[in-house]
Amino acid sequence: MPEAPRSELMAGYRVLDLSDEKGMLCGKMFADMGAEVIKIEPPGGDTARTLPPFYHDQVDPEKSLFWLAYNTGKKSVSLDLTTADGQAAFRELASVSDFVIETFPPGYLDALGLGYPALSQLNPRLILTSITPFGDTEPGRSQQADDLIAWATGGAMAIMGEKDRGPVRMNLLQSYFHASAEAAVGSMTAHYPREISGEGQHVVVNMQACVVWTLMNEQAFPILHGNSVERNGVFVGSEGMRQRLVFPCKDGDITLLVAGGPLTPSLTAFIGWMDENGLAPQWMLDKDWTQWGPATFMNAKGDAVQREIDAIETAITTFLKTLTKAEIYAQALKRRILLAPVSTVADIAASEQLAARNYFVPVEHEDLQETIPYPGPFVKMSQTPLAVAGRAPHIGEHNKEVYTELRPDSTAQHPPLTQRRYAFEGIKVLDFAWVGVGPITGKYLADHGATVIRIESRTRPDILRQAPPWTDGEPGLDRSQFFASFNTSKYGITLDLSQPKAQELAKKLVAWADVAIESFTPKAMRNWGLDYQHLCKINPELIMLSTCQQGQTGPHALYPGFGNLMASLTGFYHISGWPDRDPAPPYGAYTDFIAPRFGATALMAALDYRRRTGKGQYIDMAQSEAALHFLSPALLDYQVNGRVLNREGNRSFRSAPHGVYRCQGQEGQEGHGEQDRWLAISVSDNAQWQGLLKTLGNPAWGNEARFTTQSGRLQHAEALDELVGAWAAEQAAETAADTLQHAGVPAGVVQNCLDLHQDPRLAAWGMFHYLDHKEMGPSPYEGHQFHLSKTPGELRWPAPVMGQHNEHVFGDILGLSPEEIAQLMEEKVIY
Repeated sequence: MPEAPRSELMAGYRVLDLSDEKGMLCGKMFADMGAEVIKIEPPGGDTARTLPPFYHDQVDPEKSLFWLAYNTGKKSVSLDLTTADGQAAFRELASVSDFVIETFPPGYLDALGLGYPALSQLNPRLILTSITPFGDTEPGRSQQADDLIAWATGGAMAIMGEKDRGPVRMNLLQSYFHASAEAAVGSMTAHYPREISGEGQHVVVNMQACVVWTLMNEQAFPILHGNSVERNGVFVGSEGMRQRLVFPCKDGDITLLVAGGPLTPSLTAFIGWMDENGLAPQWMLDKDWTQWGPATFMNAKGDAVQREIDAIETAITTFLKTLTKAEIYAQALKRRILLAPVSTVADIAASEQLAARNYFVPVEHEDLQETIPYPGPFVKMSQTPLAVAGRAPHIGEHNKEVYTELRPDSTAQHPPLTQRRYAFEGIKVLDFAWVGVGPITGKYLADHGATVIRIESRTRPDILRQAPPWTDGEPGLDRSQFFASFNTSKYGITLDLSQPKAQELAKKLVAWADVAIESFTPKAMRNWGLDYQHLCKINPELIMLSTCQQGQTGPHALYPGFGNLMASLTGFYHISGWPDRDPAPPYGAYTDFIAPRFGATALMAALDYRRRTGKGQYIDMAQSEAALHFLSPALLDYQVNGRVLNREGNRSFRSAPHGVYRCQGQEGQEGHGEQDRWLAISVSDNAQWQGLLKTLGNPAWGNEARFTTQSGRLQHAEALDELVGAWAAEQAAETAADTLQHAGVPAGVVQNCLDLHQDPRLAAWGMFHYLDHKEMGPSPYEGHQFHLSKTPGELRWPAPVMGQHNEHVFGDILGLSPEEIAQLMEEKVIY
């Protein structure tokens, strides 16, 4: 097969990919960035080759669309690590490689003599990245988890689904993709100091922690407000109030943000459109929506606000049912309304925006005599474009090439090792971004030592500063834990960038910076003269990341929105929930917790490329395009088989039982009555089945012929759920989960956010930290999703209050006098 063009971004680096389905996206990201990625498989092929969907439904290890999606551009060698010869061959490969990615149970490679201590003796530069269910510390180290268990124990499942049914997971093994993309961030965080110090290290990724990070602002609610968000299908809201997020229309569903306050322009534009069609009640036209926002809902007394919400939703539903998804979306683009269709994979394949940006990439499969469109690069880069470098390999396709050409160089000299405290110490970052994706991307660098300056303005405060949870439940621009969680370790300044003097100050900071991050719609930075075209003339070595909903170009580039709308537009809402019900979306701005993993990886690789070449560059990240990599198998299934993935509840294609089962309730927080408790169980092989039966007391039905094989259990999954559910109803969820884990069965409690703060696995990992914020006092922050063995990051200080570091930045960094700063503050330039 002729080799496809490759990116220059990570050219010259070699990655050994030992991962199964939990980590293969990580290796693909490296391959797309131009690294040589060698997929090491057992002689019979990787387990992911058995995962559906399949090309034309032909069950064949060479035709799994799941496998094909996440292994493009890689080489394959077959190697049996359980044999002495296989271990020797792997050591040889590791001695001439830069990265190893693995998903074995913690300790497995050590037992083979292939763990980090042994490999680092062979190759001190090596970075070993381990993706684990619960980290490498007890009690989680020895526990098992698949996607269902990670989603349950990570808190995401408790707030997905409907009250009259059990909690529901996300479709398509989402926790694996979060952990896999996070592994790329962790690997690149270790890579940058390695190329300076010469020292590799061990990176450990915690899949449960990755799921916790998808909870948006929810983790702090029980601590700061004393309540938690509840699962409520197409509705969102906290205790005592619910608000519809997904509305039916003529041919499907629409996601619409019905909110005033800072989002009033969108709502009034929508009501104006209703009025043009004669369907806006007069009271909606007359209402002052600027005072109708999160604080109204959080402080609502009685049911008056809920009655008003219900009346608004009735009027909106009546209007939307007269229109199709396409008609509604067209008007949203025209009027800048915060809404999105609930897209299917068919809608995504037909997107004019993706077509205009040439997103889907044709990949030739000469063995199938077909060219298949694949999701394209996760970012666009000006100097080093990413590339999908050819189809996934066949089993052992590159054995001869790899084993004959990649031999250890006995003359290689390793440079002396030097110590660094943080991975990115010395790197300087300007963070113009707001809301989620941009600030989280900058936080990766800040928590790992970079000097990050967060630029804000009181004339247009970050929306997250105006959103709950707040300390003591009291709103305030400096009291939101939502904002605080995404902005640790940063310096905070205020600049009104609409003023020319502020723009000049920003340009002086650009001359100082290595990196700039922004997340506005494309016209904002252009209007201020702060777009890359202008800034690269000030600082030619600048690396700039622009991230918005749908990218900097194309007919939908100016689309305004948030991650919940993008999750709807990119198909995640359509596949979430029960097949016989409306969508049950993931909580919050789901794609806001996908895109930063891709953006941070690209930024870190660009920093290394600049270190090698002296060249800066521009990175255009469309949140939509990055997020679609978490749907790749479904997109390929549609392109190849014409099949549209729908909601599947908690059903699995390979595990049974596989679901959540109601257990004995427990007393809730004070005044909140009894909480329902659920136990997640996933059984994928006969050993786990026997462990389940032993835990259940070896019931007679366990020997029935319909349950003795995995295929039989899958066929009779509904009946099996009833039997397991009857047992679970008599159990305490925590005790049952521990007993099952000891029997070798993946199991876990469906945890709410209060449970997360009491989880001993997360405590041992160091998941939550109380930082003493200047305004809020001690408040809970999420910790990191990966740990580095030699240059660990940390939450260095809490998020800044507005303008907290104005004097330091404008005085100490830019050299302005106190009098000059005072004058600029009086003019509200620094404001």
